[in-house]
Amino acid sequence: MNVSAWFRRGSAVAAAVTLAGAASGGCEKKAGENAAAQTGRPTSRTATANNAFGFQLFSELTRQGIAKNIVISPTSLTYALTMAYNGAGGQTREDMARALGFQDKSLEEVNRSMSRQRTSLMNHSREVKLVIANALWANQSVRLTPDFVERNRRFLGAEARTLNFDDASALDTINRWVSRKTSDRIPAILYPGEVDGNTFVVLTNAVYDEVYAPPLAAWEPVIGESRGLPFG
Repeated sequence: MNVSAWFRRGSAVAAAVTLAGAASGGCEKKAGENAAAQTGRPTSRTATANNAFGFQLFSELTRQGIAKNIVISPTSLTYALTMAYNGAGGQTREDMARALGFQDKSLEEVNRSMSRQRTSLMNHSREVKLVIANALWANQSVRLTPDFVERNRRFLGAEARTLNFDDASALDTINRWVSRKTSDRIPAILYPGEVDGNTFVVLTNAVYDEVYAPPLAAWEPVIGESRGLPFG
């Protein structure tokens, strides 16, 4: 099969979560891109929790009466919030666990399950190229704790970088990452005023899929055939 002769359809979604205020358990006030391959399919409990979160999210948006068409990805938000969950503690962790459906799982179980899910989705079909990319962007005034960075790198494939959020170039750097990970489908996810010196961490997720399909000529023999069928 000559892939170069096929056409490609692509779509993308992305999410960004900004954390400001008091430092979380994953960062302290200062001063390999891909996770190791995991085998197996995501557990049914993880899929159930992710689906429940998605339905709750859409229900809340409906309840708020948003009067315009929107496209939102519960998957992107789940991965971004799971990165944050790795650094949460106390009441914040309890609240996030309840929202994400993680109450009955240890942090290790959550991470391993999300890692298996990510790997399974990205390797589900040879006809579909699916990229699920994650990244941590820390303000230069914050030090991310090594275990927080390592957990997100190992299980979620998250890159970690330090930026000066008082500098407008920080937004450009994050937006270029999103654009690159989505093959330019999403040129920007953050805009001026959304990140400043009071922001500790920005967590980003990008989901991009590219479907390889045969050209229309390959379907002509099938399309050209028709036959009558009784109705009623």
